[in-house]
Amino acid sequence: MINTAQVQAEQSLLLIFGVLLISPNTGYGYIQADEKSAVSKVNAFVEEPDLASVAQYVACGNYYWNSGTFMFKASTLISVHRFPCKCTSTDPSTG
Repeated sequence: MINTAQVQAEQSLLLIFGVLLISPNTGYGYIQADEKSAVSKVNAFVEEPDLASVAQYVACGNYYWNSGTFMFKASTLISVHRFPCKCTSTDPSTG
């Protein structure tokens, strides 16, 4: 997995590592992936959702615990900060 991530990072992508869900837990942040695969675009971050939402995330199969571990080239991060965008937090459970 690290080799796959390194290849993606070399293509100027920002990567975050998700952890497979093994049980519902409201104490973690969640990553909603675009698809269930080794590497996927991130659709949303959800910070400490309620138990009903977490149960749905586990059932969906495309949510991961946010590990807080990132991989990127320094030049990519500098480029992102040089041209900031307006970002909004979305919670897919609220539609």
